[in-house]
Amino acid sequence: MPSSHAVASATFYPLLAWSIGRRFGRMRKPAYAAAAFLPLFIGVGRLYLGVHWPTDVLIGWTLGISQTLIAIRLFSPKPAPEHAPPEADP
Repeated sequence: MPSSHAVASATFYPLLAWSIGRRFGRMRKPAYAAAAFLPLFIGVGRLYLGVHWPTDVLIGWTLGISQTLIAIRLFSPKPAPEHAPPEADP
């Protein structure tokens, strides 16, 4: 517990889709669709095979999504600071 397959798929595929979407704008929608489908498919597969309880998969997805959001936050380009004009002395 949790399902490491669920954690890995909920982290890897959305990050891959995010990277593809940034690099190839026209591939954004198909990449995001695959990023939503693949972790779902993998998690349901773990349940179908009987190797995990539903809570294991749900916790794995939650951890994976959390890791994804943290990574995107850390690796997003920061906007350039706006330089204010120098203030005039009285």
